[in-house]
Amino acid sequence: MISFFISSFQKWVFPQKSLTDGNKASVLSADRDADRTLAVPFRGPITGGMQPGKKVVVVGVVDPRPDRFYVALTCGRGTSGEPPLDVALELCVRFRDRQVLRRACVSGSWGDVDRAVPFFPFIRDLPFKVPTSVHTLNLCPHTDVETVSTSVRSFFVCLVCFVSLCCVLCLFVIVLSLCSCFVSLCCVLCLFVVVLSLCCVLCLFVVVLPLCSCFVCLYSCFVCLNSCFVSLWLLCLFVAVLCLFVIVVSLCSCFVCLCSYFLPVCSCFVSFPSL
Repeated sequence: MISFFISSFQKWVFPQKSLTDGNKASVLSADRDADRTLAVPFRGPITGGMQPGKKVVVVGVVDPRPDRFYVALTCGRGTSGEPPLDVALELCVRFRDRQVLRRACVSGSWGDVDRAVPFFPFIRDLPFKVPTSVHTLNLCPHTDVETVSTSVRSFFVCLVCFVSLCCVLCLFVIVLSLCSCFVSLCCVLCLFVVVLSLCCVLCLFVVVLPLCSCFVCLYSCFVCLNSCFVSLWLLCLFVAVLCLFVIVVSLCSCFVCLCSYFLPVCSCFVSFPSL
């Protein structure tokens, strides 16, 4: 017979049956009473036993200040302090180190402890559900541990998902805005560089053009001065030649005058001896 056992703190503390219960009907009646009261520790038979494809679901609520609890599928009842020789499944949930331990006992020999669970699903003061099913004939159970979905938890999960989605969208918008600002800043910088280059070219042109005009003016002045110097030199030469000519003419006139003065005197001296 496959029995079902739940204990909150101590292992294998079975509820004691009355010594006056001598027949099977009284045992079944006590099991039905225990099933109705659902007191912990709880023990009861599984009708029809465990067969491949059969599923047992344990539903409960975690204590507000939990330490650990056990769920066991046993072959037989065992004693008040010792388990039966065959235990198809012993599930131990420990809240201090947040572990879910599973193991089995065959002919009094315990197997290895299975600790592999993706996460610790039990939360204090919240309901839970432990479905257990059999897949093979040797009653090796397969247990999936999960919590019961409540409206509050679903609400918080949806709220967290919504907030996460909003955060992702806000982050995307912020990144997009930063990218657009960066592109705009690059465009402004490029336009500023182009305008600055044009201004520099214009300034250079404005500076070079007066310099070129000054150079042309200086060259013109130099040419004018050179022409003036040539003209002055020619004028001086002309004046010198003219002065020389005047001097020559004056000398010639003086010579003529002298000749006209001395010629009568000479004629007198020449005529005087004839007297």
